[in-house]
Amino acid sequence: MYQDSLLAAKHVAKLVQDKLHAIVRSPTKGAGFTILRNRIGSGPKKGDSILPVSPGSPEQIPNYVWDGIDNRQVWVSQQAKAYGVTRFYANALSAPGFMKTNGVDTDRGYLCGVGEHTCASGDWKAAYAHLLIQYVKFYKAEGIDYSYLGFVNEPDYTTAYSSVLASGNHAAEFIKVLHPALVAAGLESVGITCCDMIARITGHGYSSDATIPLKTSRPTWLTEKETTDAWNGHWYSTGSVSDGYTWANHIYNAIVKGGVSAYFYWEGIEKTTVNAGLIKIEGMTLFPSARLWAYAHFSRAARPDAVRVATSGAPLGVNTVAFQNTDGTVSVIMINTNSVTTTVQVGTAGFNAQSVTGFVTSQANITMGVLDASVNGGLVGATIPEHGIVSLILSGKPGNNKEPIAPTTSKSTPTLKPTTSSTPIPTPKHTTTSCKPTPTFKTTTSAKPTTSVKPTPTPKHTTTCKPAPIPTHTTLAKVPKPHKTKPIARLR
Repeated sequence: MYQDSLLAAKHVAKLVQDKLHAIVRSPTKGAGFTILRNRIGSGPKKGDSILPVSPGSPEQIPNYVWDGIDNRQVWVSQQAKAYGVTRFYANALSAPGFMKTNGVDTDRGYLCGVGEHTCASGDWKAAYAHLLIQYVKFYKAEGIDYSYLGFVNEPDYTTAYSSVLASGNHAAEFIKVLHPALVAAGLESVGITCCDMIARITGHGYSSDATIPLKTSRPTWLTEKETTDAWNGHWYSTGSVSDGYTWANHIYNAIVKGGVSAYFYWEGIEKTTVNAGLIKIEGMTLFPSARLWAYAHFSRAARPDAVRVATSGAPLGVNTVAFQNTDGTVSVIMINTNSVTTTVQVGTAGFNAQSVTGFVTSQANITMGVLDASVNGGLVGATIPEHGIVSLILSGKPGNNKEPIAPTTSKSTPTLKPTTSSTPIPTPKHTTTSCKPTPTFKTTTSAKPTTSVKPTPTPKHTTTCKPAPIPTHTTLAKVPKPHKTKPIARLR
């Protein structure tokens, strides 16, 4: 999640700051996000770029300027680290204007020296790579180690804010400069996000949803998506593009169909009248949206290094996905696309559940409400509200379970223990679900972050597979198999 706007939080009372970070970061009281995406500034204004003034030519020694604040992103990063966030992602929207063909960091323009794009001042590829590396070093000195580095944002999109154009060939050309420069600087652990010779393939979800997996061996991240209609805190109103239910299905589809392993929202918090952030702030009051809780179910269920596992017994109209976490728990997420309450009984492959903790979100309970769920013969039973989502965190041991009983639907209200606070509610250890492989994914980077997003049609199937994304955080490789449960896909 791009959390540039969280910076505004430093200007509110410490009580509100603590509450905000708990909502966003805490895996037990909030959404449990585990990746922070920061912007690498490129503008000439003081405090934006670390190189606001051109050294004159690419060969001249640059005069980097570091204020230890970086538009308050340093403070936000340090707060995130205190909550256990270990994955930090630095992303440049543009190179400084003096390194581009149009002379400004906004409105089109190519990096001088890529392809046929030359400048009288020279070839700036190596100088731009050096700037990016110096930015990473400045943060390292502040106690923040970046895991990932992006040098373009939406390279095929023309806009009035910071941006740089680049074709696939241009990107490949620059990576051949940036990658060896990172290695030479002792930063080989920093993964480049983009194309080849990289750690992650990234894309944005404005033009289309992630519904077809990319043909790549690299993990795929959807690193930006939002909607800018009027502020909406509802879970399910009229099927709005900004309803929490709509976003739960966006994330589900990207994981199950698109093979995505991380799913970012544009901003965490914003002073706004639209849906640019997951949380709206007015004065000293925070207003979490239902979209935040859609992310929270996935983020709490699939922690870093989780793997996808299979499930059985999910009925028609209930989208189901499961994960096994490194602590041995298995978590199942189920989204009821039906307009009636649905009772389910599910099992997970090779895992015999012995206890369960359940959580639910619906229009009647817009938070992480505690859900009554049961375990019988290794199977887990629960009732899902119409257009609701539940997370089931299972503890148990390896083994087979009973055959699931046929599900039922009714108009009755599910048994749950509602939470009255609009702030985060204690959460489980995780939830997991499973799936059968259902490939599909297509990301594009050609849309403006202020473009409205149309809701994604909710598929009618139960299980899925392929690498899955986790809201605001990712799951990386190297996942142990504590219960020898056969993984469907690894989240990286």
